[in-house]
Amino acid sequence: GRKNAASGPSGAPWESGLGPLRDGRRTDMAPPPPVLPVLPVLLVLGRPLLGAPGQGAGTWARFARLPYPQDQLFLHDTFPDGFLWGAGSAAYQTEGGWRQGGKGASIWDTFTHRPTTPAGSILPGPTGGDVASDSYNNIFRDIEGLRHLGVSHYRFSLAWTRLMPNGTAPINPVGLAHYGRVLSRLRELGIEPIVTLYHWDLPQGLQDAFGGWASPVLPDLFRDYAELCFRHFGGQVRYWLTMDNPYVVAWHGYGTGRLPPSVQGGPRLGYRVAHHLLQVNDGWPQSGWPSIGTSHQQHCLNCCCTTSFSKSGFFKAKPGSSAALHSVPMPWEPSQSILSAAEVWALKQTLRYLSDLLFLHINTAYFSTAMSLGFVLSSAIRYDGVNVFGYTVWSLLDGFEWHRGYSIRRGLFYVDFQSHDKKLIPKSSVLFYQKLIEKNGFPPLPENQPIAGVFPCGFAWGIVDNYIQVSLMVQSVGSPFLDPNVYVWDVHQTKKLIKVDGVFTSKRKHHCVDFAAIRLQISLLQEMHVTHFHFSLKWSSVLPLGNLSLINHTLVHYYQCFSSELLRVNITPVVALWQPMAENQELPTSLAKYGAWENSETVQAFVEYAKFCFASLGDHVKFWITMNEPSVKNLTYTAGHNLLKAHAKAWHLYDKEFRRSQKGKISIALQADWVEPACPFSRNDQEVADRILEFDIGWLSEPIFGNGDYPHVMRAWLHQRNSVDLYNFHLPSFSEDEKKLIQGSFDFFALSHYTTTLVGWEKEDALKYDHYLEVQMINDITWLHSPSRAAVVPWGLRKVLRWVKSKYGDVPVYVMASGIDDDQNIVHDKLRVYYIQNYINEALKAYALDNVNLQGYFVYSFNDKTAPKYGLYSYVANQYEPKPSMKHYREIIDSNGFPGPDTAEVLCLEETAVCPECHFFRTRKSLFAFISFIFVAFIVTIFSAPASITHSPFSHIPLGDLKWECTVWWSLQH
Repeated sequence: GRKNAASGPSGAPWESGLGPLRDGRRTDMAPPPPVLPVLPVLLVLGRPLLGAPGQGAGTWARFARLPYPQDQLFLHDTFPDGFLWGAGSAAYQTEGGWRQGGKGASIWDTFTHRPTTPAGSILPGPTGGDVASDSYNNIFRDIEGLRHLGVSHYRFSLAWTRLMPNGTAPINPVGLAHYGRVLSRLRELGIEPIVTLYHWDLPQGLQDAFGGWASPVLPDLFRDYAELCFRHFGGQVRYWLTMDNPYVVAWHGYGTGRLPPSVQGGPRLGYRVAHHLLQVNDGWPQSGWPSIGTSHQQHCLNCCCTTSFSKSGFFKAKPGSSAALHSVPMPWEPSQSILSAAEVWALKQTLRYLSDLLFLHINTAYFSTAMSLGFVLSSAIRYDGVNVFGYTVWSLLDGFEWHRGYSIRRGLFYVDFQSHDKKLIPKSSVLFYQKLIEKNGFPPLPENQPIAGVFPCGFAWGIVDNYIQVSLMVQSVGSPFLDPNVYVWDVHQTKKLIKVDGVFTSKRKHHCVDFAAIRLQISLLQEMHVTHFHFSLKWSSVLPLGNLSLINHTLVHYYQCFSSELLRVNITPVVALWQPMAENQELPTSLAKYGAWENSETVQAFVEYAKFCFASLGDHVKFWITMNEPSVKNLTYTAGHNLLKAHAKAWHLYDKEFRRSQKGKISIALQADWVEPACPFSRNDQEVADRILEFDIGWLSEPIFGNGDYPHVMRAWLHQRNSVDLYNFHLPSFSEDEKKLIQGSFDFFALSHYTTTLVGWEKEDALKYDHYLEVQMINDITWLHSPSRAAVVPWGLRKVLRWVKSKYGDVPVYVMASGIDDDQNIVHDKLRVYYIQNYINEALKAYALDNVNLQGYFVYSFNDKTAPKYGLYSYVANQYEPKPSMKHYREIIDSNGFPGPDTAEVLCLEETAVCPECHFFRTRKSLFAFISFIFVAFIVTIFSAPASITHSPFSHIPLGDLKWECTVWWSLQH
């Protein structure tokens, strides 16, 4: 009865070789002959396969030794030679043809044909998988898609009901012929088939007759079905998967009832079904183990958190076989286009857990996760020693997505479900996957490698502090040293200063030594070895009423002193006139109350304020910023319009009235984070990225550095939006005189850069979709992220610098601020060290390789007191402590970059900052020393004479105390 078993539909019918059934079991089945080894790769890659608990301890130890943040970085590497790349599909999701060729009904057919289904189970659209992608009638269409991709293997499932309509005999020869044609065509193209016997579509007849997988009969019936497949297709199929994700079958098919056959049996029945599913893999001949597919996904079971290990372990392949691992979102989870960080973390842990098993990774995730999961796999192979030898992306084409119906699409190829022919249209992910297969991974790119070299002489190495620390007393009252009263120190009793009534000293001018806090800040900056210090003035404090009717002279003097002290130690002050902050945008209250930048009067008020600052601080400040990082996210078009005019007027004021005498330079500083298209091959994604760059940077840069008007992209987009929507976004127009005023109002291009954003044009996540600009913000989990979730993408800085050069030519460029937050509770800020090292190296590439006229780089920020979590100095208990990042930045400054063995040594002459007051004192050091000596001698002589003491009004005070009191009094006054 076995001799014609392989003859297929043209020979004797298959059922002639099957004995009678008793309680669903065959009574005459002889031991099957050996089939081809399921995974001969095991013999090639073979090493002892041990699955005992604790065997993976070595892997954990290896991974723990990887340094942070390198262990989180994307690994540019290739996969081992012979690595298998494939795509997959499932019969019920794509085949359709449910009434064709003698196919029987499955539990999913019954589920989707019910008049009423559980609330939320099936979303609106075509009915179930009746037609789906119509792969049953388009065999060669699908396989041509595989050829186009260049995959090495194709994973697909057999429909049990197409081969055995009722789940048992009789056999359907039409179904056998159908899959025979599929396998023959795959062989012609050299594509290896990986066949899943059961992908959730249990014959309805078995559910009705035995209760489905809840019955102990099912494992034996499944063996009958499996033997049919092995005997008929075994000559063409070497790799088998018994079933896909048995967890879903057991728990949601028979436990919760969320999925077919919708049995709400609770945990007890769910575990019984799982027990029967496990029995499916028992008893196969050792020479031909099929593998079982499990999931790495975490799940919640009876409100108890069960890790991925319990699930993978529950269905884990036994030693001697391979494991097929899935990363498919569970049915109750919301649709998402990129796996979450937690999901990828779970996959990492599972890979390490299974590190002592050889297994084939079948990734059934959305394709947009291919890069992130590919990264996880390459890291697992390279770092953890996990023997991964295959990767399958899910899925080949759009299809019926189970309980989600047709509301989401997972295919590499697009299918129009409403069309008759249902042609496959390649998505951008097809091109990406083609390149991935062609390169066998993510080979290191020359542009991603660090370079050696140094910056030019005179390069500005800076640090940023939003606002220098000025105490409230200094801002409102002034220095305590300006008190005209005379005090005596009661050293014997109260230990306090006692004011002498009726005795006063003459008032004196302010002196910089009155501000004791300056010296500490200057000393910290000197310790850092920076050449420039960038801070912002507080407009609202300097001119509280917004005009010159009330001036805080004490604060202005403080700024003067701070700037002069910076010059004294050869640090150039870089001063911004205005920087928006949360409260009133840091505008005087009178201006903020009446429309802020919406009001054109703010323009003239800013010009008056700028003129006052130029006149008051210009002798010390030669490096001006009009506006520092105006936030385009919080600006209306009218506000931005007025802001540009205010900047231009301030620039022209300085140019005409102050530049010749003060010899300084002035410009605006814009925030310029890079925007990267999600798919580098998608024209739509590139257009979106270009549009965001123009709205985020070009809005304020194009009028100044470009043609004097707003970007054409902005005007065209707003015109289009206003014509088709209910929006009414009016972008003001400049007069010809205003264009001439604004265009060219710069001495350099100053930008702040912190991170990079990934964008796409297709709406995937409503919470991160900008309807106004029609852009989808995407989180790439392969990127390193800070605690605040800011992406660390060093190459983004180089790209934005090249963008500036391509648009505005050889303009001098300063990176005016660049930094990242880190965990304040961590002593060693390794993330910031990595950030500084790699961002500055990318800046060096822009200078050395791209010929960007880069003249300075400033790190944000000075200390944690003014910018918590961003500082290079921590601030705890009124003490500043340098972090490792400060010391690392100092090393880069001292080396002027990253000199290598072949870097030519350049001798840079030290430039000395100009200090107007310093020259007077430096040229008269000897005179001041002589006067100091005469003065001290005079004091000693006077207070050492006995006669003087006798007639002194303080004769009752001991001589030693009197000397001390007089000295203290003199110090306080002078």
